[in-house]
Amino acid sequence: MSIARPAATEPVPLRKALVDYWLAVSDERDRYLKRILAAWREGWLSGHAAGYAAGYATAEEDMAAAWHEIADPVSRGRDLKAEGWERRIAAATAEERDAAREHWREFFRQAAATREDLRTDSQRAALSLVRNTR
Repeated sequence: MSIARPAATEPVPLRKALVDYWLAVSDERDRYLKRILAAWREGWLSGHAAGYAAGYATAEEDMAAAWHEIADPVSRGRDLKAEGWERRIAAATAEERDAAREHWREFFRQAAATREDLRTDSQRAALSLVRNTR
């Protein structure tokens, strides 16, 4: 919309013409701002709705995967309690292996550090086995 500037005439009509002009400019800018804000609001609402739907879809997928993880072993007839114990025993066995490995390393270190005449029979035997396997 094009707004014509008032022509310079007498002071009072000029003042009224200028007020009318600036009111028209203000109205035009209000309409423009209203259009811009309506477009922004529409875009935000559509983006919000899309994000909301995507979030729910992801949540449903996560819940389905979690439910499958829980229900699958039961549907196949596996004993979850036994599997739990098996996992615990496997973990304990691994810790025992690590502890045993460290025990024997320390034993061989101590045997090698002990003077020959002060070694026990088990230290002598262990060190001779190590020397013969190398």
